[in-house]
Amino acid sequence: MDEIPWFEYEEDALDVAQRAFVDVLAERAGSWLVDPLDTVVLPSAQAFDGQLIAYLDIGDPRRNYGVLTVGVHFDGSVIRGGKFHNQEPHCPAGHK
Repeated sequence: MDEIPWFEYEEDALDVAQRAFVDVLAERAGSWLVDPLDTVVLPSAQAFDGQLIAYLDIGDPRRNYGVLTVGVHFDGSVIRGGKFHNQEPHCPAGHK
């Protein structure tokens, strides 16, 4: 059985710094109690602010309910993270 990758991405969609960041994030995520299918990487070309975005949804599987979406914006040198709006995970909570 194939293992589901954390924060899966297409290599040509990210630059060297972004790939390094996501690879470290994915390595650390292996100990998290979250399903890898609930992790997402949006390349900077798809993000509203031109920065790479990585986020994950934390849910309650027994109730089939999303509890929290958290993520980070990475501009190549600075990481900014926190709670994301659950309907627009590309936007930090409170930002439009």
